[in-house]
Amino acid sequence: QPQPPQALLALDAAIERLAVETVAQLGLLDERDRGPLGGGPNGEPLSFSSRGDLMVAVYPGGGSFHRVHIDNADGDGRAGRDFGRVLTFIYFLNAGWTEEDGGALRLHIPRACEEGGPSSDAAAARAAGRSPAVDVIPRLDTLAVFRADRVMHEVRPCPGRHRYAASVWVTCGG
Repeated sequence: QPQPPQALLALDAAIERLAVETVAQLGLLDERDRGPLGGGPNGEPLSFSSRGDLMVAVYPGGGSFHRVHIDNADGDGRAGRDFGRVLTFIYFLNAGWTEEDGGALRLHIPRACEEGGPSSDAAAARAAGRSPAVDVIPRLDTLAVFRADRVMHEVRPCPGRHRYAASVWVTCGG
């Protein structure tokens, strides 16, 4: 069986260390500071349970995209053991990428994250029937981390270039 390149093995190990530390830090927050995205379904502290394999995705240009979705919309946890996939880590592998290349990761901000009430941008988006969103340009060495079970997201069309990203999903318990 062929072995993955050393660079991907190193990236995989680095993301795992970051994932374990991120969940540990979220678990240290008290309930008041945890906010809507830092705890389990009932606000309980998170703990690292496991993680999936590193997945490298390629969007081959030509307008390729991925529709709006939630990675863990159905609560894929194991009863009594964990909450399922809670965090998504996406590391972008695209040298020289610009906004004009397209392929942004669009994160739709949950209403619960609009601290202190909706901003004017968020309110305008909601009034137009859209959720407020943040676009992450998939430039080399950019890492996006978000809740796999609560944040709707999509990949915007890639008109010309191939877009590469390495993803890992982290499972958490309470």
